[in-house]
Formats: sequence, C-alpha cells, structure tokens
Amino acid sequence: MEAARPPSQRSIDDALDLAKSPAAIGLGAFGGLLLIVIGLAVVRGPYGGAPGSGPAASVSADAGRSARPAASTEPEAEPSGDPVSISPGPSAKPAHAKPSTAEAADQLGAFRERWKVRDARGSLAALEKLAEIDKELFRDSDLKSDIVDLTQLAAKTPGLEGRMFALLTEKAAPYGLDVLLYLVTNRGGSQAADTADKLLSQPDVLARGSKAMQIAFLLRKAPCEKKKDLFARAGTDGDERTLGQLQVLTKSSCRGRSVCCFEHGPEVDAAMGAIEARVGR
Repeated sequence: MEAARPPSQRSIDDALDLAKSPAAIGLGAFGGLLLIVIGLAVVRGPYGGAPGSGPAASVSADAGRSARPAASTEPEAEPSGDPVSISPGPSAKPAHAKPSTAEAADQLGAFRERWKVRDARGSLAALEKLAEIDKELFRDSDLKSDIVDLTQLAAKTPGLEGRMFALLTEKAAPYGLDVLLYLVTNRGGSQAADTADKLLSQPDVLARGSKAMQIAFLLRKAPCEKKKDLFARAGTDGDERTLGQLQVLTKSSCRGRSVCCFEHGPEVDAAMGAIEARVGR
C-alpha cells in the first residue's frame, strides 16, 4: 500500500503528472509556439525593423545622450572687449606635447579618466601631480582646452577655486597663465574669467607668464590712448594673439564707430609685420 503523502507534496506531484499527460504536452506546445510569435513581434517592434531601430530605441538613445556629462556646467559667456579669439596655447597654432616619462603618461591618463566623468576634485588632484612630474605637458592645446572647462567648474566648487588658480599661476606657470588669458578673452562674464582678470592685473602674477602672453594681455587692457605705446613691444614679443588685436584695431570697418581704431602707420604696420614673420604668416 502506498504511504500517505502530505497535502503539499501531493499537489506538487499532481501538477507534475498533469504536465506529463498527452493533452498537457499538446497544449504546452501550442502555448510555446504562441509565446515565440509574440516574442518576435515585441523584439522587431511595430515597424518590423531591427532591434533598437524603433521609436523606443530612439528615446532610449536620446536619454543616453542626455545622461552624458556636459563639457562644462557653466554656460559659455560671450567674449568681452575686443572681438579677438585667443587660443589657450602660446599661439593660435595647436601645440602638442607628449609625456616625458611613464609616470607622467600614467598621471595624464588619470586626469583624463577623472575628467571624463567630470570629477572636478579628482581631475585637479591629477593635474597638481602632473605639474610636479612634467610641467611641459601643460603646453598641449588639447589639455589646455580641458583645463579651461575644469577651471570654470572649479571656480564654482567650494574648496577648489584657490587650488585651481594656484596651480595655473604657480605650479603650471608659465603655461597656466595662457589659460587665464583665454578665460579673460573668450569666457568673459564667467566667475573664472573675473578671477583670471584680477590675477593677471597683478604685475607679479603677470610676470610669471611668457612675454607673448604678457603683451597680449597688456594690449587688451590698455586704454585706447595708451595702446599705441605698446606697439613696439607687440612687434618684439607678440604672437598671433597680439596680431589679432592689432588687425582689429586697424580694420577699415571700425571707422566711424565708437571703438578704438588706428590708422595704418609705420609703428603698427611694423609690429604686425614682425609678428607675421615670426609666426610664419
């Protein structure tokens, strides 16, 4: 005689026996086929396209794009003052620098990894170490572009502004001063640009930059009646950042407007000619 089974066990056994019956098998096969058809319809979508090609995929892709970190949390301000675009580097030509050691390469990689996720603190810490290992890397135009955006972010982050500007004016000088000039020229109105302008207006800080950077800043800040006094120095020390300003000052289109304009003459023409010869224009 079969031993009595507990109610719960009987329920399980009964369910298994039912599943093995011919009727259940036939019904299961039909149900399985139906599920396959439904599954294909869901995967292909209402438009019969490949997976990920329908409207839902478009919304998903848009959501992914919106989730990526923006290049800067602070909107770019319109350039202020003279309408001259000044590149972050020593001149308008891109400058490229390679790490001098494996340690420098590792630290540069660490910065890029932290900046990729817009980790301001981690990015700044990596740059501080990089400046101690291989300061020449701060000549690189691509790196300077990232530093411009990082500086704008750090300027609004408690505890980072002082460290960021100390890096640019001390540890990374003279190349860090090029970043300050770029902020003043191309990101005018931002908090970072205001701080950069105040720092560069201090003679001891300005002196840490290259001669080309110094004359570009001085010519930009000088009152109109004083700019002429800087033309000779512009010809001696200036690069494309200064050349651009001189070209704006002598453009015929500025005549009759309430802006600073100069007629072509020996001094300004000599300055532009000297810079053009030096930078290969």
